[in-house]
Formats: sequence, structure tokens, C-alpha cells
Amino acid sequence: MVTRGKKRRTERKRRKADLDKNLDVKHGKKTQLYLVHTTGGPMFVAKGERLAVRIHDRVTSVPVEKLTPDMHVICWQEVLSHLELSDVHNDLMSSNDEASAKYRASHIALHDNPVVGMGLPMDAEIPLLRKLLFRNMDPNTIAEDYVPKSLTNDSQFYHRLYKVEDKEFTSQTYREASSYLRGILPMGTSISTGTINNWLHGEVRLPQKLNVIRALGEQLHDPELAAMPKLKETRDYWAGRRSALMAYVKGLRGDKTPSGPGERKPSKSAMTEIQTILSKRIKEIR
Repeated sequence: MVTRGKKRRTERKRRKADLDKNLDVKHGKKTQLYLVHTTGGPMFVAKGERLAVRIHDRVTSVPVEKLTPDMHVICWQEVLSHLELSDVHNDLMSSNDEASAKYRASHIALHDNPVVGMGLPMDAEIPLLRKLLFRNMDPNTIAEDYVPKSLTNDSQFYHRLYKVEDKEFTSQTYREASSYLRGILPMGTSISTGTINNWLHGEVRLPQKLNVIRALGEQLHDPELAAMPKLKETRDYWAGRRSALMAYVKGLRGDKTPSGPGERKPSKSAMTEIQTILSKRIKEIR
């Protein structure tokens, strides 16, 4: 079993080895190295590199040659070692600052929570697409002819819909629901029951094939479902922001990730959200 301390020592050795390789010749001169003491231990840093420094509850970037003894240098490998996408999401959703307001609004627009009176936890959350599709097969409101047989008289329908207490629809229900939805689409519509099955499971916020969602809404006489393609920009922002922020976090902690938007240099608009995330994380190292 590899301990956390051993992983940090291995990482420091790797960094030192990488820096030693750069000691050959750079524009005719050897690279100048600085020994910096960080929250994760000492490390060698080449001149010109910028380091994260904590100032009160904010984080800023400072060139290594401009560091002063009173500055608190952060080692992101240590602070962010266990940070996952769910943590990034929770930080932004729980923040009250204006910087993350657009992210919160986009997430709310793409998801649904139970309404008061349903007897379900208010924090139960599912993708809006899953809710709208199953709403048209709700045994409590839809004629029996249009409800999958396995859902008939299902008193736990809403618990399964919102996955309360790990309740879930059966695989048979998903097969029946996928076949039913595919069957009502206009002749010639190119879509598989497997793809629709993914929508029903809540794995997709808004499909790429917007025309199919629009057609389903029209066939089911559901204007809210038919209007979902209008959420394309919202979906693109929400998904792109999550990807960019997480890639940047992985870059800070030294993970080897494929190049992508925001991996090392996020947009100026994303930096305020990154500050929100990092500001929460630095509390862990006080």
C-alpha cells in the first residue's frame, strides 16, 4: 500500500529529476533554481515559474524570485490530492458569491427537484430530461395504455424517479419505456433504444440530436419537452465549465491529463470560479 507521505516524496523526487534535466543550457546559461518551502514540503523551482501564495482567504500567483519569507506558499498536489468533480460542483453550488451565480443558474435549469407535497426529500435531484420523459409515462396521471406494463400501479413511482433511498426502476421498465418512446417518433427518425435508455437513466442532460427531443415533445404534446433544445447554450456552458475547471485543478496538482480548454490557462471569466474553489480548499491547510 502506497502511503500519502510516500506519494509526496516520490512526487518531489520526480520534480527534482525533471528540473535537473533542464540544467543543461537555456539560452546559453544554466537555469537558476530556488529551494522553496511549501505547505507540502520543500521543492526546487526554476526561475520564472509562478507559485500559488495564500493571502488571507484568497490565492494569488507570484514569480518564485519575488517570494518573501512571510509568504505562505501552497503545494497544490497536497491540497487538491483528493478533489473530485463532485467537490468542485458542491463548492460552486454552495457559494453565495456572484462569480459562481451563472454556474448555479445553469445547473438549476438542467435539473429538477421534487415539489412540496410529494413527500420526497427536497434535495433529491435528477436531470430535467429524465423527469420530462418519465412524466409522460406516469401511472398516476397517464392513461394505462401509454404506461409501461411494469409501471402500472407502481406506488413507488416518484421514489424511483428521483432515486430516493437508492430506489430505481427495473431494467424491464427501462426497456419498455425506451421502446415506447422510440415507437412514437416519426417514421425515419434515426435513434436507437439504447440511446433513449441513456436519457432515461439520467446520463445525458441534453442530447446532441435536438430534433429528436423536439419531435418527442410534439408527439407527446409536451411543450416543455419540445422546448428543451432552447437549453443548448445553457448545457454547453454547464458542461464546458465543469470540464475546464476540473482540468485546471488536475493541472495544478500535476496530473497527466489530455490537453483541453482551461487545463493550464483558464479564461478570465473562469478564474473567479477557480478562486471560489481554491479559497475553500486553502482552509484545509491552516
